[in-house]
Amino acid sequence: MIHRRNLLYTTFAGISASNLSGKSTAMSTENRNLLVVGAGRSDESGTLYGINTATGIEEWTFEMPSDRVASSPTVVKGTVYVGSDDGSVYAVDAATGDLEWTFDENLYQVFSSPTVVDGTVYVGSVAGIVVAIDADSGEPEWTFTEPRDRIPGSPAVADGIVYVGSVDKQMYAINADSGEAKWTFDEFEAPLAASPTVVDGTVYVGSGEDSKEGTLYAVDAESGDKKWAFNEPKSPFISSPTVAEGTVYVGSDNGNVYAIDTGSGEAEWIFDDPDAFVFSSPTVADGSVYVGAADERLYAIGANSGEVKWTFKKPSAPIVASPTVVDKTVYVGSGQFVESGTLYAVDTESGMAEWTFGKSEAPLVSSPTVVNDPTSGHSIDSRVQLGTLGHHHVRSNATNNTSQDDQSEGDKDNQPEGDNIPGFGAKDIIIGLIGLVVVLYRQARNKDS
Repeated sequence: MIHRRNLLYTTFAGISASNLSGKSTAMSTENRNLLVVGAGRSDESGTLYGINTATGIEEWTFEMPSDRVASSPTVVKGTVYVGSDDGSVYAVDAATGDLEWTFDENLYQVFSSPTVVDGTVYVGSVAGIVVAIDADSGEPEWTFTEPRDRIPGSPAVADGIVYVGSVDKQMYAINADSGEAKWTFDEFEAPLAASPTVVDGTVYVGSGEDSKEGTLYAVDAESGDKKWAFNEPKSPFISSPTVAEGTVYVGSDNGNVYAIDTGSGEAEWIFDDPDAFVFSSPTVADGSVYVGAADERLYAIGANSGEVKWTFKKPSAPIVASPTVVDKTVYVGSGQFVESGTLYAVDTESGMAEWTFGKSEAPLVSSPTVVNDPTSGHSIDSRVQLGTLGHHHVRSNATNNTSQDDQSEGDKDNQPEGDNIPGFGAKDIIIGLIGLVVVLYRQARNKDS
């Protein structure tokens, strides 16, 4: 096991957003599943890719005016919503890759992945601001400025309330219509980099962005009162929690994946195979938990047993992005401190690669999303009650789920949770951590050999 010895902490500088339009190239489109993922290096131009899920062939690209895409895309009604390191939020046509609008009002950097509910886009930023944007026009509806530090995670939206955590060690509940604070939970002992998940009236969120210890909390969504706290690993939680069938699944900085009972807060099982940090947020589908790790591997774990089903070892770079599962394929990107990133389509049963997309000339830290009909469709079949990355879809026998289709047309008072990162947390901090992990891991591997 490789443990963290140091933390490479990056101070964020203000970045002024640009009104320049991005450029796109597109092939002819028809009804099919399309995967959308972002790539790029810090301080360099980023790219958003539209890829055919059946063939792994690029159908369009959208070139960001500046800076990478660490935010993970959300697709609603044929529009891709995604943030960028240049401090902007972009709306891009999912069928063509053409720009629809840009929101660029002093957000500095946007690692947060957009949550789209009832025609409104909710997103957090490095500026410590939560903003609500009209999904059609790109015009602001309200801005919430109470947080005293960065918001690297993504908002969760449930029952007309927006939940978001901050590096100021607080979680905020905000009225989704007015942007006014409802309550603040301030019992965290460490900053929040992970995104909240809201299920059945409970908010689940982990802490520990830059500390040696962290805690996973369950908080009453209505009152803001603590229900329980899980801190057995004594390790930061940068991975955002996934909830399915009464169990919380979450990765931690100590290289473990935990299954925790939603009622008691007690561990059901602990998976400790990874040799490095688990920043990737788990995806649960058809009785399996899929999660990436900084040891350059993708794991399939039995949701009930905690036993490994298979390990995909092909990536040659850490996996910090979260997997997406559609039908019998899991999609995940890799790349950090490498010249180019690779996207993999892996069979969920065998763990064998179906295809790889290696055209990206930069790391893939954005988590992929899949849309069933690029002309008018929504993100589909990606996660079970995962409050991150804009996916809330039923992939097992989980109940009380609302699909993205329901979200786009439905009422704010009947919404499940919203987003996280991918990515997932303060990306520049994660980059520093990952760099350290890569060095230590490869040194250890060379020593063993």
